[in-house]
Amino acid sequence: MPLPMHEGLHSRSRVLPAPSPVPATLTESFVWPDMPWNNSSNSYSGVTDFSSWQGTQVTESESHPDWPRRHRANKASGDVGGPFFTKKTWCASKGARQDLSGMFIYGPYRQEATYSGAVLPMHPSLMPLPSISPSTNNALEALGTVAIERSKPTNSVADATVFLTELYREGIPNMIGSSLEGWAKGTQKARHASSEELLNYEFGWKPIANDVKKFLNAVRRSDQVLAQYERDSGNIVRRRYEFPPESTVENTLLTGKSPYIELSTTALYNSALTGRGAVSRSREITRRKWFSGAFTYYMPSGYYSRNAMSRAALKASKVYGLELTPDVIWNLTPWSWAADWLSNAGSVISNISDFATDGLVMRHGYMMEHCTITDTWTFVGETGFQTPCDVSPVVLKTETKNRVAANPFGFGVTWDGLSPRQTAIAIALGFKR
Repeated sequence: MPLPMHEGLHSRSRVLPAPSPVPATLTESFVWPDMPWNNSSNSYSGVTDFSSWQGTQVTESESHPDWPRRHRANKASGDVGGPFFTKKTWCASKGARQDLSGMFIYGPYRQEATYSGAVLPMHPSLMPLPSISPSTNNALEALGTVAIERSKPTNSVADATVFLTELYREGIPNMIGSSLEGWAKGTQKARHASSEELLNYEFGWKPIANDVKKFLNAVRRSDQVLAQYERDSGNIVRRRYEFPPESTVENTLLTGKSPYIELSTTALYNSALTGRGAVSRSREITRRKWFSGAFTYYMPSGYYSRNAMSRAALKASKVYGLELTPDVIWNLTPWSWAADWLSNAGSVISNISDFATDGLVMRHGYMMEHCTITDTWTFVGETGFQTPCDVSPVVLKTETKNRVAANPFGFGVTWDGLSPRQTAIAIALGFKR
C-alpha cells in the first residue's frame, strides 16, 4: 500500500495476479545390471508456486462522474485532470521451464533421473517484490515552484528587462573609433607599424567589432522577444519543464548458491560443482520529474509604446547584414538610431515592471514524478546440474506516479491565502475553487 499522498481523494485498488503455477515432474529410476528384477522407477509431481509475487495497484484520484462535460468545458485550456497518485508492483518476468537429466552410479546399480519444470535463481519467497519511496507532495511543490520560475512565458521579457536596464544606465560603448583615430592621423612610427597594426587589431578593432555585433544582435532580439510577448497576451501559453532524470544501479551478489527446482534428487547434480554459483541482484532506480502548465497574462491597455525601439531594430537588422569594417563602425558613430532605442527603453522597462506583480496566472499547472525500481535476479557461475542449463532471470518491478496541482498563482498557495488583488484576478478569469 502506498503512503497517503493526497487528502480527500478517492482510493481504489486491484490485485495483479502472480504468474501461474508451473507443474514440475521428476522421474527417478534405479537400474541393477546384474539383478534386473530389482529395477524400480518412481514418478513425483509438484507445483512451483509464485504466490509471493502477487502484485497490487492502488490509485488515489479525484472522482470525475461528469468527465465528458468537464472535458468539453476545459478543452481550451487542456485542464481535465487533478491530483493523482498510483503505486503498482508486479512480476515482469520469471524463470523459464527447463528439462534436466542426470545419472549417478553407486556400486552395483545406477540411479537415473529426469526433471521438467521451473528453474529459478532462488526460491520465490527469497526474491521479494521491491519497494520504493516517492517524493512527498511538499518536495514536488518546491520543485514545481522552481519549474515555474524557469519556464513561465514572461522569463524572456524579464531577461530583456535586465539587458535593457544595463544599457539604459550605462549607455552605448564609448570605445568605438578611438583606436582608429590615431591611425587615421598617421601618428604611428614607421618602425613600429607592423606591431602597432597587430596590437590595434587585437586590442582595438577586434573587441569593438565584437561589442557592436553583440549590441546589434541584442537590439534585434529584444524587439522579437517583446513582439512575441505582445502576441501571446490574452492567449493560453503552454510550457513544459523537465528536470534531469535520475538513475542509479545497485548490485548485490550472493555466493555459494545452486538454482532452485521444485523436485530434487542427487542424481541430477555433479557434486563437485554444487553450490559453486552465485545469485546477482541488480536494482535499477529511475526518477523522472517534470512540470506542465498553461499560463495566461494580459498586457495593459495602450501598452504598445515601443515604436522607436521597433524602428531602431529595423536599422540594426540592416546594419547587421553588412560586413563590419572600420569604415562602417566609423560611419555609425553618432548611432542616432541606438539613442532612440535607448531613450525609449525607460518606458518599456517601467511598463514591464508594473505588470510583473500578480500579472501572470496559470490556467492549470501540475508537477509530476514517475519512479520505477526494477530488481533483476540472475544466476551466474556453475549451476551444479549435470545437464547444461541457462537459468532465466527473474524481473520484479514497482512504479509510482504522482501528480500535484498548483493554484493559479503557484504551488503551495491556498485560495484563502490569496491577496484581494489576486482573488479579483482569479474571479475575472473565471476560476473556481
